[in-house]
Amino acid sequence: MNIRLFRTGRHTRKKKIVSLMTAVAMLAGALSVVLFATGQTASAAVEDFRPANWNMQGAQNSQDNKWQSGVRSLINSGHDVIALQEAGQVPNTAGRWDSQNNQMLPGPAHDFGTWFTSLRNGQGWTVQRYDWRPGGSRLGVWNIYFMQTDFGANRVNLAIVTRNRADRVNVARPAFTNANGQATSRPALGVRFGDTYFWTVHTLSGGGNDAPRLLANIQSASSTYHWAAMGDFNRQPATLPSLGANVHIYNTGQPTHYGGNGNNNELDYMVSSDDIVSFVPGTTDLGSDHRAVFYYTLRANADVQFTMPSDHNSTFAGNTSEDNKVAAWDVDTDGWPDVSWHLSQVPGTGVYTIMNNDTGECMDAEDSVLRDKPCSGSSWQKFFLDNGGSGLLNLLPYNRLTCVGEGAHGQDRETFLSTTVSCSDSKGRLKIRFDHDPGADGVPLGVGHVQVQSTFTVAADGSAQFQTVQAAINAVPTDGNPHTILINRGTYHEVISVPKTQTNLTIKGATGNAEDVNITYGNAHGTLKPDGTEYGTEGSATASFKAPNLRVESLTITNSFDPAAHSEISPYETQAVALSATGDRQVYTNVRIIGRQDTVLAKSPAATDQTRQYFRNVYIAGSIDFLFGNATAVFDRANIDLAAWPGGTIVAPNTDQAKKYGILITNSNIVSKAAASTFYLGRPWHNTTTAQPQTVIRDSSLPAAITTTQPWTDMTTDYSWQSARFFEYHNLGTGAGVNSNRPQLTDAQAGDYTASKYLAGTDGWNPIW
Repeated sequence: MNIRLFRTGRHTRKKKIVSLMTAVAMLAGALSVVLFATGQTASAAVEDFRPANWNMQGAQNSQDNKWQSGVRSLINSGHDVIALQEAGQVPNTAGRWDSQNNQMLPGPAHDFGTWFTSLRNGQGWTVQRYDWRPGGSRLGVWNIYFMQTDFGANRVNLAIVTRNRADRVNVARPAFTNANGQATSRPALGVRFGDTYFWTVHTLSGGGNDAPRLLANIQSASSTYHWAAMGDFNRQPATLPSLGANVHIYNTGQPTHYGGNGNNNELDYMVSSDDIVSFVPGTTDLGSDHRAVFYYTLRANADVQFTMPSDHNSTFAGNTSEDNKVAAWDVDTDGWPDVSWHLSQVPGTGVYTIMNNDTGECMDAEDSVLRDKPCSGSSWQKFFLDNGGSGLLNLLPYNRLTCVGEGAHGQDRETFLSTTVSCSDSKGRLKIRFDHDPGADGVPLGVGHVQVQSTFTVAADGSAQFQTVQAAINAVPTDGNPHTILINRGTYHEVISVPKTQTNLTIKGATGNAEDVNITYGNAHGTLKPDGTEYGTEGSATASFKAPNLRVESLTITNSFDPAAHSEISPYETQAVALSATGDRQVYTNVRIIGRQDTVLAKSPAATDQTRQYFRNVYIAGSIDFLFGNATAVFDRANIDLAAWPGGTIVAPNTDQAKKYGILITNSNIVSKAAASTFYLGRPWHNTTTAQPQTVIRDSSLPAAITTTQPWTDMTTDYSWQSARFFEYHNLGTGAGVNSNRPQLTDAQAGDYTASKYLAGTDGWNPIW
């Protein structure tokens, strides 16, 4: 059985779920105001930066001492987004360049205005940007984003220092106000690069009681963007209330604040919407009562410590008294053992050797118990680092499909480590902490997913494993593990079907260009099967995808049936489906789906089943009822093309009355070359007594082809469109409008008809990014 490691070049981005402290966020009201700045970053992820945070304990403007020593030290260490608390005043070496960029003049380079003046007796919080050269010409010009939050001593202020100019500046509303509406806590300052916000946070002393609500405000202020909040939370990370499965804490597990009474606590860390498996923090002393905390992507060829969250964050120690077994030592009773391991990547591979820095011997997985043995280059001394989820890793021996983890208990303080723990067991999921940042000497850590025969390739010219897509589908095991079918450029004249047993399958075009791969066929409802019976509407589909947790990317699915070329088929039986989607939790991205009548069927196997499909950045062409069915289907940022035809309808849902959500078209562009007022938005398909069709079309552009006076119409005389649940909201374009025949959502209702609400279901699914 061949083991294959599929490395991710970097962390796979996940779209955050706006669920953090929902009840708290609802109480907070309007959360932020955003002003634009001149940006330089088109797209960025948290892990693309080397952020840091530091409570400066009041920087002194007159001498620039902590700016020129501490902040400059972080810059020299390669950190490019630095969140500061108790920033004092802007250093006197900062200001604005003259028109020739030759001389630094006093005053801010840009003033972004004032936020939440009503909370500060008209004074508010003002954000300014300053140009700063922290180290002469060698370090170049940096940006200081500064917000005064201390209107008394002018010491407890917030700042963010960045290498590049931010795309936007933002302020998150403070958590608490008094009976007079005045703020009794501080706001947070944020800057955005591409699709990621960085925030600097300083919560209230005495326990950081405002931290949960302030984080909720930060998440809401970050909108649909990824975010990372860094700073002094004034409370231990373990005391934060549950922040939800999609909010993660990055902390060192060591004190960062040293109190004068000897009471040392970990108060400084990062909270982020992203689960970054290989992102780790470290600390450094810069001359404050708070240690600075810095973050970087884990790198190989460096000294690390392994800890086991399932066992009190016990740490790995080798060369034990019993046959050189490697054990996990319980730090709760034994203190932190001074044992580190050197992680070395085998050149040109995704595997690693791990040497004990005390003994000079290597981890060896030949036995069922992990041991220290002389380093030999044996395959038993090579390991994969597998993505265990939730910021954790699996350590997987090269020759096994099991992981290293907690095994049988040893004597007293030790738990000997097994090499045969199931990788899905929490006892096989680890944290890795650096002793130091290897910097330029390190190489990006190869973190991937270990799978068996995971990718199946298709090429019409015979140059891959399979010549047809269906042959590849048939070869995929129904074991529930993730598998991928990679289709090379070409046109594939075939009907394909994925059964419901093939879960966690991805089907994608190899080039990334959807037009390069076309799966096409031309059946219709009235087309005859070999046995002489008709295919029927659903049976006419070029692609039938029944499996849950399916992803389809970067390809085209076409039903090429042309009714004008088939006079033998009744005009009432020309329905020709391109895609039949009948599985739950399906995601379609960068896909083209082309047909005429009934292009996309989004269907629940049973009318009341939870069946959800998410279509994002797709192109769909059709003419009559071409988005139809009783599933919950979201078309987000779609390009929908109404084919030139003597009239038609876009949607034809038959949502069951027990379901709140049917079809949603949002943030999309609907286009057409058809004559004006010849198309309807949709009509209700009332094919069962319990059907009450539901559709919302919102925040989308509508063409002149849409009938503006009454864009909804009836399908049958016994069920009117007014009985269906049809609504619009904030549409634009020539075909948009508001009148008595165009039901609109209210602003209050609109918040309940978003893509995330449609797709959440009973399990909180959110594939949106």
